[in-house]
Amino acid sequence: TGDERDARVESNFWLPCNAGDLAIIQVEGVLPPSIQALPLGPSEGTNGHDIYTFGFPAIGDIEGIGGNGKVISLLSKVDRSLIQLRSKEITVGFSGAPLWDKLKRRVIGIVSSIAELDPHRRLGETVFATPTETLLAVCPALHISESCPYRNLDVFTEADKDFFFGRQRVVDEMVDSLRKEPHFLAVLGPSG
Repeated sequence: TGDERDARVESNFWLPCNAGDLAIIQVEGVLPPSIQALPLGPSEGTNGHDIYTFGFPAIGDIEGIGGNGKVISLLSKVDRSLIQLRSKEITVGFSGAPLWDKLKRRVIGIVSSIAELDPHRRLGETVFATPTETLLAVCPALHISESCPYRNLDVFTEADKDFFFGRQRVVDEMVDSLRKEPHFLAVLGPSG
């Protein structure tokens, strides 16, 4: 929306650099009604899924770019878990960005780091993310949803209203079009 908002770090919900480098922030005040929170989902079972994220690398006067990738595996370390990704686009400046699972249509983690090239010039596309399960462990107030909004070829009904939103601008444009030309309106779009 272009609005600027203050936010504060929640002192009870953070991890130091040596344990995950994570801070939960709380935006001050009420967000505009046009802002929709991204749903959080589990990272389990996402191997091979395509992901999307949005970051702010230092590339001139461009204010943010998208990045695609693929989940390779979930890794367990002694002190934490990580999601291993492959991406040619995610780089420095994406840290903290939500990791959107295109199939589950949920955020499954946040970008945390990129691997450095090894002596054999490999690992250049390796990225790591903190899974949502870690976010939930740090901040139990967060909610992770298991339900998947993708309905395959099933029909959307009123029971699916939680998954069918964000189209008011398009609906308003169609109503305007019908007012101007009430005899015909073609509605075309991709499945889903």
